[in-house]
Amino acid sequence: MSNVSLEFKLEEIKKLFLSTLPSKLAEIDSLFETLTKLWCWQECKKCLFELHSLKGSSAALGYTELSNLITLCEGRLKERLNSGLTPETQFIAEVTILFEKLSQFKNTKPMISIEKTHHDSEKEQQDKPKLFHYNEVNIGLFSAKSTPLSDLSNALSDFGFTTHFFDDLTKLRLLIAQNIPHLVIFEFSKSKEQNSHIFEYATKLESLGISCFLISIDNHIDMRLSAIRSGITEVILAPFCLSSLIAKIIKAVKLEVKQPLKVALVDDQLPVLKYFKSTMTEYGIEVKTALSAKSMLQELANFTPDIFIFDVFMPEISGIELAKLLRQIEKYDKTPIIFLSSEISLELKREALEVGCDDLLPKDISPDDLVKQVTGRVTRVSTILGLAQSDPLTKLLSHAPIMEMALHQFKQATRNNSSMAIAILNIDNFKSINTDFSRKIADQVLLHLTQLLVARFGHSSFIGRYGGGEFMLVFPESALVNLKASLEDIRQSFGKLTFGQPQNIFNVFFSAILVFKDNATTIEELISVANARLNILKSRGESGIHASTLQ
Repeated sequence: MSNVSLEFKLEEIKKLFLSTLPSKLAEIDSLFETLTKLWCWQECKKCLFELHSLKGSSAALGYTELSNLITLCEGRLKERLNSGLTPETQFIAEVTILFEKLSQFKNTKPMISIEKTHHDSEKEQQDKPKLFHYNEVNIGLFSAKSTPLSDLSNALSDFGFTTHFFDDLTKLRLLIAQNIPHLVIFEFSKSKEQNSHIFEYATKLESLGISCFLISIDNHIDMRLSAIRSGITEVILAPFCLSSLIAKIIKAVKLEVKQPLKVALVDDQLPVLKYFKSTMTEYGIEVKTALSAKSMLQELANFTPDIFIFDVFMPEISGIELAKLLRQIEKYDKTPIIFLSSEISLELKREALEVGCDDLLPKDISPDDLVKQVTGRVTRVSTILGLAQSDPLTKLLSHAPIMEMALHQFKQATRNNSSMAIAILNIDNFKSINTDFSRKIADQVLLHLTQLLVARFGHSSFIGRYGGGEFMLVFPESALVNLKASLEDIRQSFGKLTFGQPQNIFNVFFSAILVFKDNATTIEELISVANARLNILKSRGESGIHASTLQ
């Protein structure tokens, strides 16, 4: 994250806050003046609400002196309000002095401008984490032999990786100099001298941040210890399962498909919204903001957050009331909720917990701490829910969640008058793989297809295990380009893989029906058409990728 970029954004937000500060203080002055002339519960409440709103903004943006003075004003008014007594002349005089000091902040000036240079913009781009797709991942493979790893190179290419095979370390060094790979896979040699060079070179690669794997037929402790000391992250014992190797590669180059964390942020103060949105956006978090609870409830039609963050004290609908509303909606009954407030008391914390809130944080919390709280809460809940929603073998969405996602995308497309599509894939003759070979081999078939589907569609679509040897893919409008051709490419790559045992090798293909939303009125209609067309395909003994209409 670029510190200059963040400081620049925060300076702009503070300017916005300071530009509205005079009118805000004038409004508070007017309310207090009315209160001094006619002391009553309703007028006191109005004044306290505006004070609290301003305190939240000033605390969040780092104006501690202003925030502390407001706290004093609040305290004196609450003290008299709770007593139920009409204030005497001395009390009015004392509080008037506090409010006069508050008015002096009308002349607060913004900080000296921080100019954002072209260099800063470039640095900002460099600081953002690079997101890779499979075909952007370069893998170098080194073996002193001529054939074994070249076969692996071909297999990895079928999964979409870009591979480079070498039988000479000098050539590998040229690749490092010209185009740094994300991963290098070495094959353990029978030559001690050659292995010594491999371990020495792996140490250099590790210092450059390049992951290294070692494939070996030996499993002795000296080899493993040398690998650990040289920085090699994985030792793969041959013969190995290709799907297991792919899973390790995905982990090593951080290719796990992770959608940006989504936050719904509600606060009635625009500077506060901009401040927290800017800080969280810098960490790669997607933030949807609203100035009122009603506005956020409307936004939820097209936005599903991983966590809610909102102010406690808001007009019309308070944070406490919003939390109660959300907990009554089944879709959000487990979504984490964090309150932000300039007032942190045991009484307020207890009230927040009673309505299903996960935590109450101060508005002057640092950006780092806020992001840690947000990601920690979401990670914990998603881990628990993920265990219930994912297929144990493939880690894809299980049947019920992928059906729910299909329904959600269909409703969203209907609201937006846009399109979407589903595809149901069926592994050809999957039942016979279980009966003629083994459950273990059938599982390998499922895992290989899973990895191919995730490699191509994981960043743009939703993938679930529909049941047995069937998968469902849900495509939003943004992912509808060349779908049939993409599915055919995956089918051909899948068909090149071999399964079984050395004496009984076989290949597998899959069939798929792709159906677009078109004039469908329900998601059930769309799924019914896909299943019917797929059953016809099976009954005819045919295979392939077919795009179908509702006609």
